[in-house]
Amino acid sequence: MAKRLLALSLIGILMIILLGGSCVHKSVEQPIGIAVEFNNHAACAYIAHTKGWFEEERLELLPVFQIYESGAVIALL
Repeated sequence: MAKRLLALSLIGILMIILLGGSCVHKSVEQPIGIAVEFNNHAACAYIAHTKGWFEEERLELLPVFQIYESGAVIALL
C-alpha cells in the first residue's frame, strides 16, 4: 500500500512539474530606443554603441541612435 501511494505521489508531482512548466509565459522582446545628449555625460552610451556592447548583451536597439543637443530637448519628446 505504501509503495502504491509513493508511486502515485511521484506521478502526481511529475505531472504538476510538466504542466506547470508549459504555463510559463515568454516575454516578447521589443527594440529599445536610446536618446543621448551631445556631451561627455553620455560617453558611456557612445562607447557602448561604438564597440558593439549593446549587441553583445543581445539588447536589440532601434536602428537610429538618436543624439540631441540638450536634456531639455529630450524631455520635450
